[in-house]
Amino acid sequence: MSAESSKRKSEIVRAFALQMRLARASELARSGLLLEAEDVLVPFERVPKTPEEHDLLARIYIQQGRLEMAKKRWEDAGGLAGGGAYWKELEALERYSAKQKEWRQFWAVVLMMACVASLLSAWNVFK
Repeated sequence: MSAESSKRKSEIVRAFALQMRLARASELARSGLLLEAEDVLVPFERVPKTPEEHDLLARIYIQQGRLEMAKKRWEDAGGLAGGGAYWKELEALERYSAKQKEWRQFWAVVLMMACVASLLSAWNVFK
């Protein structure tokens, strides 16, 4: 067997293993087993090497509420793949994060106003 043939077979086996890992991790994530899916993608805290791995990890992190980690994974995926859909996902995440921050601020103000109203009401009762 030639060295080139051996190298080609090795590449095919790696590609097949990647596809199997992605399929299994996707299946686990769809079943709600997010930590298990993460372990399949990055066993022993291995660094993901492909845009597909980064993308799936980002989606898992989104479901876990780990938005900063998801952002990092999509940045890495975009860097490896030259942008494209990964940048769009990242932009959508940033818009979502900004809206979430606005709503948190809104509800903080509402809660503060409710507390002030409650205190004023209690103050009038004791006068």
